[in-house]
Amino acid sequence: MRVEVKSNNRKLKVVACYSLLVTAFFLFASLLTSAYALDVKRQVLTNGLTLLVVERHSVPIVRISVGINAGNLHEPADKAGLASLVAGLLTEGAANRTARQISEDIDFIGGSVGASGGGDYVTANLSVLKKDLDLGFELLSDIIVNPSFPDKEIIKKKERIKGGLRSQEDDPGYISSREFKKAVFGDHPYGRLLTGMVETIDSITRDDIVNFHSGYYVPENSIMTVVGDITNEEVERLIQKHLSGWRQGKPAAASRQNMNMTKERKTITIDKDLTQANIILGHTGVSRDNPDYYAVSVMNYILGGGGFSSRLMQNIRDDKGLVYDISSYFAADKFGGSFQVELQTKNESANTAIEEALKEIKQIRSSPVAEDELSDAKSFLTGSFPMRIETGARIAGFLVAVEYYGLGNDYIDNYPAYINSVTREDVLRVAKKYLDPENYVLVVVADQEKVLLKEEYSDTRMKKQLRTLAPGATMNDGEAEKQAMGLTVFVKDTLNLDEEIGKTVRELGGRIISSEAVDNKLSFTVTLHSDKVKDLKEALKLLGEVEEDSALSSAEGDVEIGIKVVKTEVVLH
Repeated sequence: MRVEVKSNNRKLKVVACYSLLVTAFFLFASLLTSAYALDVKRQVLTNGLTLLVVERHSVPIVRISVGINAGNLHEPADKAGLASLVAGLLTEGAANRTARQISEDIDFIGGSVGASGGGDYVTANLSVLKKDLDLGFELLSDIIVNPSFPDKEIIKKKERIKGGLRSQEDDPGYISSREFKKAVFGDHPYGRLLTGMVETIDSITRDDIVNFHSGYYVPENSIMTVVGDITNEEVERLIQKHLSGWRQGKPAAASRQNMNMTKERKTITIDKDLTQANIILGHTGVSRDNPDYYAVSVMNYILGGGGFSSRLMQNIRDDKGLVYDISSYFAADKFGGSFQVELQTKNESANTAIEEALKEIKQIRSSPVAEDELSDAKSFLTGSFPMRIETGARIAGFLVAVEYYGLGNDYIDNYPAYINSVTREDVLRVAKKYLDPENYVLVVVADQEKVLLKEEYSDTRMKKQLRTLAPGATMNDGEAEKQAMGLTVFVKDTLNLDEEIGKTVRELGGRIISSEAVDNKLSFTVTLHSDKVKDLKEALKLLGEVEEDSALSSAEGDVEIGIKVVKTEVVLH
């Protein structure tokens, strides 16, 4: 007999279906928790290499991950991208093989070998069948210890990187992420692209590459994890055979560099011919070793990390229909991190979406979360945790991270307790401590004429008016009159310099490409004809002190000029 129940309440159906899926997920995850308990054998070898081995004999496959403390924390700012470039070149030729031979040898045995990274650390990875492990381990060892860095491969790799950077200039998501990192972290390595920029890639020489590799790719600076159909003794024999000649060294540890962060609001607007605004709002976050990391994880799940169950999603997508997707997350690294809300919305609804996101941030800081929200967050975070270690490759990469960040040998066993110990009071406490709805970086990549970003979302924060006027100027009820150089310019008493400068640039036949507001400075990148540069600078002097970022005395035709206008005569009221 078949019984069919129909409901006119579509939302009820969706909720019921979602509940069944969630229930099934957690039943599956609970089975995984016990099935994937790991027996990790850890030791530090005589050459300084940290070795972790997990035996899993159910499938004849071995996966190896080598984490090397050689990320961009160690590269100079003018060589940004060096760490990532070195990692990317490891498979492009070694002492005993060309790039083509490396590719052919690993393909012949149906395995994979590669290297990537450039953040806190880089990784080299190997995956092979047990019967081909000797050859696979030889290949892995060769690219880590003996890369040859051929000139032609360096040139090819650099050109590919630069080509990728140029192509991404049309990607609003890439642009917003790049500008956000730069604004949050400033000159700190975390504020740079891992790939570097075109100019920094051009400055990297082969000697830079060789010296970086020889200085940081040493066993004392490395963690090797081996997972699969292998014993600890077999691993030790492979290391003795293929890595006995790995030169020891004492690389300088990356220091906890000062990020020089001040509590301020920064607004970065970039004009693009887009139908949707790409928006990132956030600020600094927490480092991975912060004791509040687990409470922050629970709090963020409720705010915007929990997909359709998060507050941001329910409010801004489900209730108001302003976005297709919105999320928040904390990126936690060795020496710091960031918090950010990401969303895409129609240009015309950008202000409303920003307003609602800030409302949700303020709300979670003002009152305790509901018990069911807390319970759901804990259940998901603990229930999904085994997924991180369900395959050999994931286990290998996961254990490198656990070792690098010093999370402890018992981290896997303790993680559920860390999450389950979080209380509603903890969530409120960390929300107040690590979320700031007043001092944040706001990046908006959009058609700025359609967005018309409200002044309240810039670093000005409140209406402004002239306090001290130039000699001979007077203040009227509706507008302020400022005289300089024999000319008169009228500005409203709420003084929106963005609009005034934009109007001036357009009158001269130019266009503002991007702008950034920090404290009392407005920085603009403008494109216009070189004959009009002088007129622009003279006009801007009426609005404030002008600092020119780039000299264009010899330029001809259409040019780009960077200018800062310092608002020396405005105050908050």
